Amino acid sequence: MITQPFVKSIYLFRILRVLFTLFCLACLTAISGYAQNGYVTIGTPPITNFKRSQYAAGTQNWSINQDKKGTIHFGNNKGLLRFDGIHWSVKQLPNYTILRSLEFGPENRVYLGGQNEIGYIANGTAGVDQYHSLTSLIPKENKDFEDVWEVFTSGHDVLFCSEKAVFVINAAGCSVIEPPGNRFENYFQTSDRIFFQDKEKGLFEWSGEKLRKIQGEEKFKNDRVAAILPYSSEKLLIVTVSEGFYFLENNEILPWEIKATSFAKTNQPYCATMLRNGKYAIGTAQNGFFLINRDGEITQHINMSMGLQNNTVLSIFQDAQDNLWLGLDNGIDYVEINSAFRMIQSELGVNGTGYAAKIYNGDLYLGTNQGLYRKPWRPNESTGQNIPFSLLPNTKGQIWGLNRIDESLIVGRHSGADIITAEGIDNFSDIGGAWKFMELRKYPNYLLEGTYAGFYLYRKNSANPVKLENLGKLKGFDESSRIFEEDDDGNIWVSHAYRGLYKIELSGDITKI
Repeated sequence: MITQPFVKSIYLFRILRVLFTLFCLACLTAISGYAQNGYVTIGTPPITNFKRSQYAAGTQNWSINQDKKGTIHFGNNKGLLRFDGIHWSVKQLPNYTILRSLEFGPENRVYLGGQNEIGYIANGTAGVDQYHSLTSLIPKENKDFEDVWEVFTSGHDVLFCSEKAVFVINAAGCSVIEPPGNRFENYFQTSDRIFFQDKEKGLFEWSGEKLRKIQGEEKFKNDRVAAILPYSSEKLLIVTVSEGFYFLENNEILPWEIKATSFAKTNQPYCATMLRNGKYAIGTAQNGFFLINRDGEITQHINMSMGLQNNTVLSIFQDAQDNLWLGLDNGIDYVEINSAFRMIQSELGVNGTGYAAKIYNGDLYLGTNQGLYRKPWRPNESTGQNIPFSLLPNTKGQIWGLNRIDESLIVGRHSGADIITAEGIDNFSDIGGAWKFMELRKYPNYLLEGTYAGFYLYRKNSANPVKLENLGKLKGFDESSRIFEEDDDGNIWVSHAYRGLYKIELSGDITKI
């Protein structure tokens, strides 16, 4: 019989193992996301996939929001999908149609926009959710309004936005905003302003009473606007599907020529949101999502190859923990962009289990059981894109350690040791099992090498510090010496995986232990 404590211990072991692996592979790259502010983040944040079979609703998720209790709400093909962190639940509309949009309003109401159905959910007398339809308020001639793609609240008004018309619901009843042309294309609320894109006539702003045309919108007249977001007190950022990025300033459209334009045009933005750190998260129709900073540089790009279930992002939302929820064409993903950890895996060109990491001369080096990998610490200056890792020549096999000594980087390997300088990489030792190299404080200009079978001593060349003279093995100690440090008195402390802790002293002539 498997006991409950045993199961818990197994789960705890697995959690600790995952955390340790994350730390070994990614602690340095986590620093990059903060220390290199504005530069591309290396690696992938933790991603949780929620499949349709888990949340038991429709495949597509069109809108996302979060209430004050922390519950996440999704506009799903099957209705209102909710997740409290443990349980999923679905509440269908009276006519069982797709829920495209939702918005929180006063009195803890959740306003919902379906297909030929609008209304809100509020707590009933027994604390049970009750749905209240508002469809009866819509004029008879507008009843067949099809899908409601967005819901906005503005003061005492609630706007339900369909292609055929926008319905403004308030205490006085319902008023109708007709499209200036044939149909509305998209709808946006940002910085207390509301915009409508008409398929034929272009971009308009709603004043609360009438529509006012935005000048210069012909630049993307035949393009779909994916998002309008805050940028500064004077201007808004416009993200289009096919033509890139623009600013709206003083009622005029101005192009924003940035490095991310080409990538955006290729992958077709579908939705976007401004993050609390000032960056923008942009979901695409074809290639996952990407983040750009306020200079227009791509700082992160995540797609299926990095852990998403699907490359089509229909909705994107930043929660109270500053992480991202993605409503996908098939499923829901939770991307912990606020996590301190990043995973570096094969999609970035690194294979194997990670054992060592070091930044040296502007490059990031990673040692795995497959070899030594290197990439520039910062992105390509012209494109803003991350440069993949590459395997250094003649370094295939187990890498155990990377140690910075003066202006050199020493690579400890199963088959020996190499030294990396500005001029390149050279092999200087064939002694097997090179765990670690450490410069001795008590004996300057001497290095101690821990191996599978004790220690070796090296002396630096005063004329050429990168040239190391092997003085041979120190007699008197044959244990594996992977983890060791020197104390203030010159004693060497060695931690053995199975035999415990050793305290050793070097002889005066540094020839034995």
